[in-house]
Amino acid sequence: TGTTMIRNLGRGGNTATFSFDVPRAGDYAVNVGYLSAKDRILSAQVNDGPVKLFDFMASTDAWCNGAKASSSVLPIELSNFRAGRNTITFGMSNEREPLIEWISVVVPESSTSPEDNHQKANPWQANPRSDI
Repeated sequence: TGTTMIRNLGRGGNTATFSFDVPRAGDYAVNVGYLSAKDRILSAQVNDGPVKLFDFMASTDAWCNGAKASSSVLPIELSNFRAGRNTITFGMSNEREPLIEWISVVVPESSTSPEDNHQKANPWQANPRSDI
C-alpha cells in the first residue's frame, strides 16, 4: 500500500501496543486497516482486560510487496476502556496475525465536540471469535 505496516504479529511473542485517550469508560469500535493474503486471526487486548480473537478474511491475493496488494478495513468492538489514557495490544495469540497498516478508535459524537471526532463507525463489524 506504500506505507510501513506492522508485521510478524502473534506466534507467541510479537506484539504491537498503541496508547490513546478516550473521554469515557466503556466499549469502543476500533477500525483496523490491515492486509493479509490468507484468512487470519487478530488478537486484541485493552489495558489489562481479556484478550479477544477476531476472524479477519484475506484482503488481497498478494502480500504487501506484490503489485496487486490492497488493504481492507474491519471495525472491531473492544471493551475495558477507562476514561483517559488506554492501551490496545495486538499480537497476543500463538497464531500468525494479519499485517496492520493503521488503527482508529471511533469516539461517538455525543462524547466530544465535533472537531475532536474520528470517523463514524462502519456498520460492518467483526464478531469476536472467542476469548483466550
